[in-house]
Amino acid sequence: MHEMTPIEHFFAEWGPPIAFIAGGLGAAIVVFRFQWRTFQLVKVVQEIEKRRGRDWPFWSDPYRTQAFTFSPSSLIDPSDPQDLMAAKTALVHHRSTVRAYLMPGFCLLFGGALLAIAIPITIGLILHFDK
Repeated sequence: MHEMTPIEHFFAEWGPPIAFIAGGLGAAIVVFRFQWRTFQLVKVVQEIEKRRGRDWPFWSDPYRTQAFTFSPSSLIDPSDPQDLMAAKTALVHHRSTVRAYLMPGFCLLFGGALLAIAIPITIGLILHFDK
């Protein structure tokens, strides 16, 4: 019977959790980048509205967050001043880039899970055929 080397033992023991956690962290970073940009663009719109003496709640307003998700163009009012319309248009355009963030996020998440499954299978096969 083949005795495992320390490196084989390490990968057999810690490879799956490390791969799974790395995939999850990678996906979380991708989502965080999208949310951070959303936060910045919403803050710009809120600052413009504040200068006009109005309030523009976004995160606490279910209508606006749902509109951002399902119908982002409904956030733009044709009567908005030029600077406000430009800020809202940037926010709506950012929403259209969500697919560019989803694919890498899903790939990292599922890639980490697949590696977590593949690592012990590979080590098992190596140990089995190394007899």
